[in-house]
Amino acid sequence: MRVLNKLPPSIYDIAYLRLNSWIKTKIQILASLALPFWFEMHLLTISEELHLSLEGNTIRGNFKSI
Repeated sequence: MRVLNKLPPSIYDIAYLRLNSWIKTKIQILASLALPFWFEMHLLTISEELHLSLEGNTIRGNFKSI
């Protein structure tokens, strides 16, 4: 992100933020389903690690459990 030099966000910064928000929303939807308590708690501990490859125009999501 472009915080230190205070430049306006690039299209890649905006795409990253939107993708990050979308993934968090999908995880919340899964966690809110009527699932057994232990399974639901496991879903709530999931955190995502995103990797953007700007040159190749590819986006990968790597999901890890805390």
